[in-house]
Amino acid sequence: MGPNRWTFGLIVLLVAAQTALAFVMPSLPWWVAGIAAYFVGATICHALFVLIHDCCHNLVFRRSWLNRCSEAIAGLPFVFPCAASFSRAHRQHHLHLGDAVKDPDVALDCEARWVGESPLRKILWLTVYPLMLVPRSFRNAALGGRDRWILFNVGLQLGFDAIIWHLGGAGSLIYFSVSAWFSVSLHPFGARWIQ
Repeated sequence: MGPNRWTFGLIVLLVAAQTALAFVMPSLPWWVAGIAAYFVGATICHALFVLIHDCCHNLVFRRSWLNRCSEAIAGLPFVFPCAASFSRAHRQHHLHLGDAVKDPDVALDCEARWVGESPLRKILWLTVYPLMLVPRSFRNAALGGRDRWILFNVGLQLGFDAIIWHLGGAGSLIYFSVSAWFSVSLHPFGARWIQ
């Protein structure tokens, strides 16, 4: 359908909503904040990941650099600078779709052997799935190194995290982290990653 610049408004709205929640959560009992992180925060983070994906495919703006900036903004509630590295890995995924060696979305052999057909190991694998993404991204030499968008993403993320820490404290960053973790692990929307 082509780029839709109104998507950027959705990015800003979701980042603002998640940030507002991050400032409220530390004042609530830990179990209330945990439930909110699971049901609300993880849903927002999943939506932001979908929007990062759209930015990766240049579906927000016509100019690529505006999409790279937009994906970095969409990634702010994830605490770690994941948007630019996801974008790079996702391009490799499309270049090498289904290739067991070069496609970063295909499970590593050791993952597949360990999980096997055990329901318990599948649940454990889903629980730690965010950690599984790290070694996968390094198995293709084309993903290595730095580029200006990764450096931009890291700088923007560190600045945002410092502001959140200063204004909301560690509790706000913990809420962000737990929401992000749930969004790609044991969450109904996290099932999308299984595919």
